[in-house]
Formats: sequence, structure tokens, C-alpha cells
Amino acid sequence: MHPPMTPATMSPTTPRRVFYSPRREHRYPSTPDPKRRRFNGEVWVPPRNEVIPGPYTHTPRLPPLKIDQRGGVEAMIMTIPVLNKVKILSQAAPPLAAPGPASQPHEIRGAIIAVEGKADAMMQYLTEELSKSFAVRVFNGPELKGGSIESFLQTIGNWHQTSREMTKFITTRDDSNPPTLDLIPIAIVPCYQLTTVDVSAISMPITDSYSPLDHWRWLAALWRGCVGPDVTIVVQGVDEEGVAPGVDVRLVDARTVVVRLAKGEEVDEKALRRVGFEVEELLRK
Repeated sequence: MHPPMTPATMSPTTPRRVFYSPRREHRYPSTPDPKRRRFNGEVWVPPRNEVIPGPYTHTPRLPPLKIDQRGGVEAMIMTIPVLNKVKILSQAAPPLAAPGPASQPHEIRGAIIAVEGKADAMMQYLTEELSKSFAVRVFNGPELKGGSIESFLQTIGNWHQTSREMTKFITTRDDSNPPTLDLIPIAIVPCYQLTTVDVSAISMPITDSYSPLDHWRWLAALWRGCVGPDVTIVVQGVDEEGVAPGVDVRLVDARTVVVRLAKGEEVDEKALRRVGFEVEELLRK
């Protein structure tokens, strides 16, 4: 019987015994499992039909909106705060900017006033009052036709032409006036961007996955290239509970005056005078 082999009893010529641990035999199916991740030599590839969540996954397409166009959509669009709408529109169509260093300077810089909503009484009052101190001209845009994308695009195209005319008017001196009477030109336009987008968004059917808010924002973006108003006056009725009628002057932060009317009422003399005073004070600065 041989003694146990230890390092002390082993010689350089003694053959070493190599012990192998039993290995488990891996058996792979002959047909690839579609649910198993595969390694293509660089990265692990997910199985077929597996969606990895991440910031770039596509939003699933939603079915067309199934609500009454004259009811549900109108309610959702008209609940968007009016100051938010004015801000969105000013991003697409800001007021006339100062010319760049390489451009010809304006002869004069007047202002554009948009009267939105129930504009008749406010338009008449502002035109008469501002004409006493400024060179006022009313720009009536194209007839508002809602109902289809084609008609809206045609309306926007016509407004682009009116926009160029207003820009020329508020940046050109009137040579017929004497030098001592150099009146500032004021363009007043009724039912401009806000009214056009509101009416079109409500009357145009939504046949895709756009929400009413996305629908409204898309129409607002099409005003890009038009000149935006320097002052927006919105005359609207109050349908929400807890909102009192009155005049909300937001000329400093939003260049907007909102006149809220009680249901079924018209603009009274007090509100007209308040708006006229605030706007005239701004134009004189």
C-alpha cells in the first residue's frame, strides 16, 4: 500500500493527479424560445414583441374623440383661461419687434389693439375716444368661416395680408399731417386671433387623437408669421360660479384687459370708460 501523497513525498517526476469536478451538462432546445433574451455579440437583445419602457417609447394612438362637438369640446375649450390663450397666441404671433441693426428703422411705432369676443360696443367706444388723440384706423379682417381645415387655412391666409397692412400703417408717418401734429397711428382690429381660433376650434370636428386643448393649440400655432396685438381687450360673459363681473386690467404682465359681463348683459358705460382710460394711459407712455 502506497503512503498518502503529500507535497513532502512528491518528487518533480511524480505524476500529478488532476481531479475534475463533475459539470452539469447544458442542453439547449433545438428551437429558439421567442421569450428568451438573445446575445448578439454586443448587447442583449430583447425577445420579440417585448416593449422596453423608456423616454422614447411612442404614445399609443387613441381612437377619435367621441363627444359632441358643440357641447363637450366647446365646454373644454372655453374653460381654458383666457390669459393662457393670449400667452400661447403671443408665442406664435408676437407684437412687432424693433428692427435689427442691419434693417431700416421704423419711421414711427404705433400700436395694434385687438378687441376680442363681444366687440361691437367696445369697438365703437375705443374708436371714438382714441381718435381724439391718435390716428386711428379700423382693420376688419376676413369673414370668419368655421367648419373645416380648408376654410380656416384660407382665413389665416387672408389675415396674413391684413397683418402686413397693419404693420405698414403703424410704422409709417402720415405726410398729410403737419410736423407739429405727428399723431401716433393706432390700428384697432375686431375679432382677431383669439376669436378666430375659439370659433374655429369649436366648429371644426376632431377626427383624430387630438384632445380639445391640443386641437386649439394647433390652430393657434398657424398664426405664426402674423403680427400680434400690442394690447388685447377681451369682452366675455361670465358662466362660472364665483367669478364676478368686472374689469380685470393685466396690461403690465399680459398686455390684456378682460371685461367680464354678467349673463345676458352688455358692456356698461363705466366699464367702457375704465378700459378707455387704461389703454390710453398705456399708449401715452
